[in-house]
Amino acid sequence: MRVKISRTINLEELPDLVGEIAASCKKMLNQDAERVRITMHDVPKMTGTFEEIIENIDLVSAKLQDIINIAAGWHQAKNTDVRERDEEL
Repeated sequence: MRVKISRTINLEELPDLVGEIAASCKKMLNQDAERVRITMHDVPKMTGTFEEIIENIDLVSAKLQDIINIAAGWHQAKNTDVRERDEEL
């Protein structure tokens, strides 16, 4: 079961958070790539493994979409902050 959570951190911490999420995605994909084996002599086992891999890929996809959303929000916040400082000058 997946759940979407929210948390509050400082704007400056977002690049590190995005890096951690990306590293987690890379690790999951690498681990699953190692699990891809065609085993025609045990199709039920192969099918189960592939279904687990598909679930993990779906999770990675959701995490990558989270990165996109976080990065877009970070970019907007940074640009808004710059514009506000420019207006103050």
